[in-house]
Amino acid sequence: TVIEAQPRILMRGVPAEIAKIIHEAHEAEGVKILCGDGISAIADDGAGVRIALAGGKDIVADLAVIGIGAVPVTGLAAEAGLTIDNGIAVDAELRTSDPDIFAAGDCCSFPLAVYGG
Repeated sequence: TVIEAQPRILMRGVPAEIAKIIHEAHEAEGVKILCGDGISAIADDGAGVRIALAGGKDIVADLAVIGIGAVPVTGLAAEAGLTIDNGIAVDAELRTSDPDIFAAGDCCSFPLAVYGG
């Protein structure tokens, strides 16, 4: 079982069309994917891991692997007046809204030609 608090998996990483393909492929292999529900508590009682979802459902598992994802740190860029759009917005050359400032890596969002820009 995969628990995703966002409305869909891979929300920040890929377009919805690709996430849908990945979601369906995993479900076809028997993975249950729960989207749009957060975790309110996790407890290991010695017999298993009990996961209480915010929506009221409980899940019991032998093992829990927890990944909290990545959120770009954009505070300094925002304070500098740079455009923020799911990260520091850059163009195809990694130039921010200030032509003298560039950003690269997980902190930025950039257009990809393969996805239509």
